[in-house]
Amino acid sequence: MSRDGDEIDAFLRSREARPHWGAIPPERRPHDLAEGYRLQHRIHAALAARGTTHAGYKIGCTSAAGQRGFGLDEPIYAGMFETTRATSLREALAVPLLAPMIECEIAFVMRATLDDGADLSDAALTDAIASAHLACEVVDARYGVPPAEIGAPTLLTDDFLHVRFMLGPPVPGWRALPLEALAGAIEIDGTLHPGNTAEVLSPFAALRWLVTKLASNGQRLEAGMTVLTGSLVPPTPIKLPARHVAIWAEGFGRLDLAG
Repeated sequence: MSRDGDEIDAFLRSREARPHWGAIPPERRPHDLAEGYRLQHRIHAALAARGTTHAGYKIGCTSAAGQRGFGLDEPIYAGMFETTRATSLREALAVPLLAPMIECEIAFVMRATLDDGADLSDAALTDAIASAHLACEVVDARYGVPPAEIGAPTLLTDDFLHVRFMLGPPVPGWRALPLEALAGAIEIDGTLHPGNTAEVLSPFAALRWLVTKLASNGQRLEAGMTVLTGSLVPPTPIKLPARHVAIWAEGFGRLDLAG
């Protein structure tokens, strides 16, 4: 089903209502993932026309457990924007939030554009990446019901709960790290939340999936874009105001993110 301008505007108005969810009638929502991605791309184009710069992509549901929760059999991708980039957790959490969670991720900033037919070997991906970073994403389950009840196709149009992201400094020597088995953790007010990397796609596997999926949807990963490759730790609820938050990933160091 194609979407006319009024329906695109309905989703844009819902974004403007954040942190609240402007309920969109089921007949105006995408009915499957393919339609969800098509509508997501049209919304991104409408945002670009309004002057919002597309900063890159987040990859979500990189574990089998996360996919099952949404009835998926693969990860998802969603957009990030310069308006959602933050330089500190204080800045990231300064916007109104209803049910915030944080994620601990590895981020890549791309040196080269990757599109259909690109070499996706580990060596080629390494050459295509300008820098790697420890990263934090803030997401908000703002819907008043569990996000799974909204459904993955509609969540794609809302960029899958994305609110803000921040990058740590570039990590020299990241190419020598065992990216397929990085341990990570989130600490909130003294409580440690460890991850299990055996359950999630590695950063390179996630990046490879993203390039392939974008190409199948007529898109490409542009040079200069940032990619969040999926949380090493399940999305962790945070009760505001938090006194102290930190994220950590093996070889990528620790970011103490004072609230």
